[in-house]
Amino acid sequence: MEIFELLIGVCDIIGTTFEVVSGLVDLASQLFGPGERPRR
Repeated sequence: MEIFELLIGVCDIIGTTFEVVSGLVDLASQLFGPGERPRR
């Protein structure tokens, strides 16, 4: 049971991280304007 809880926790962290990253990408695309991609 602990393994499943750990997997759920990891998936939750990955999902949250993905939401934050996509939010930052949206913010960056708004800041830099359409058609321009900022360098990483």
